Amino acid sequence: MGIHSHSQGPQAISASPFKHGLSYNEVFGTKEGGTPLTAGLFDITQSDSVNFVYPGDEFLYIISGEVHLEDEDKKEVTKLKAGDIGHIQKGTRTKWSTPSQGKGFWVSQKEHGASLHEHTY
Repeated sequence: MGIHSHSQGPQAISASPFKHGLSYNEVFGTKEGGTPLTAGLFDITQSDSVNFVYPGDEFLYIISGEVHLEDEDKKEVTKLKAGDIGHIQKGTRTKWSTPSQGKGFWVSQKEHGASLHEHTY
């Protein structure tokens, strides 16, 4: 139990390169007991799209820029801009892209430290 914090200035969002112009950084997470949750930051640049199948629900908040999320099964694109909040349901096959760049905060039902590579296609 307790309260945890991670201080970063709003301009100091940094993330590790992941794939095709998408970078992410896990900030907090759980591994033991109950439903796992992990929170972090992402940064996406204009590049090839990145495709994920979501192992659990995910919520995201767009801090700056624009992020396009395509539901690959429904062929529907949701365009999120700074200030928008999105929800991606477990099992959704999603293509991430941006016309320029986007930064955001995410919370996902995934175990802290679990590889994202196993959820890309």
